Amino acid sequence: GLLWKVAPKWKIGIRYDSKFTARADFERRSVRNGVLEFESEESRKITFPSTLAVGAAWRVNDGLTLAVDVSTTDWNDYVIESADGTKFSPVDGLPRADKDIATDFDDTVTVRFGAEYVLLPKILDSELKYLWTLRGGLFYDEEPASGRQGFTVSKGDGEPDSFYGFTLGAGLLIRQRVNFDIAYQLRKGDGVNTDVVPRVLDFEEDVLEHKVLLSAVIYF
Repeated sequence: GLLWKVAPKWKIGIRYDSKFTARADFERRSVRNGVLEFESEESRKITFPSTLAVGAAWRVNDGLTLAVDVSTTDWNDYVIESADGTKFSPVDGLPRADKDIATDFDDTVTVRFGAEYVLLPKILDSELKYLWTLRGGLFYDEEPASGRQGFTVSKGDGEPDSFYGFTLGAGLLIRQRVNFDIAYQLRKGDGVNTDVVPRVLDFEEDVLEHKVLLSAVIYF
């Protein structure tokens, strides 16, 4: 990654995450009516995709900062390889070698915009007891999807699922030693997750997700 301060109030950043392969070793068992039918040790290789992100931040004044970033991910590189060398996509579960049905996934794009406002006291001193920070943001987020419909195993269009939402948050720094943060996120997507239950006619979901995050940091 690279962070560049192009002007006193402007910063630009860029980050590239290369694809990488990890190995998962696990034990597989089959039990029927309380009887162990078979047991085996297996291994899988999982290749995670590359991501490119760029962003910018503008410090409007001492209290207010605005930021935006855009990232894109190539999900065609996201594959699981079994012990016999077969590669398939974790998104739709279909083999990547069969070009007649392997989905050409569109790259996903994520766009985030955020603002942070620090409630600075009129007089700053070394014995700062409390410092409040308010945060908020909007985002558009895509997830990989095959775009395949119904019972067919034909090639999907690879169009990603779209989600959008907003975030709100606040932070409290106490005596420059302890920092508490709380954040709320609402995330919504309509007609998504068609690959969750594969080859079921017209399956889709409308998602409305609420998330609350809490954190605490102690400085020594």
